[in-house]
Amino acid sequence: MAEAYKGVQYESLRKMYADREKLLNISPKENLEELRAKLKGEIEEQNKQLQSMVNTLVSENINLKKRIEKTENKLAELEKIIRNALEEK
Repeated sequence: MAEAYKGVQYESLRKMYADREKLLNISPKENLEELRAKLKGEIEEQNKQLQSMVNTLVSENINLKKRIEKTENKLAELEKIIRNALEEK
């Protein structure tokens, strides 16, 4: 039974190492600078995409608020018309 347990531990450790191996980086400083530049570019691109999404959502939010306000005004007008019609009877 102890051997089976060791096998499971080894397989678990092997899988964990394999999953994280790509995160290990043993390289000269030049490669680190390239990696930093690449990551900076990717982050900037992602920020641009996120900013675009935020701008779109803000615009949609403003439009929806205007539509809600118009709908509330129309509802108030309809309620007033109905109230007046009921009072005339």
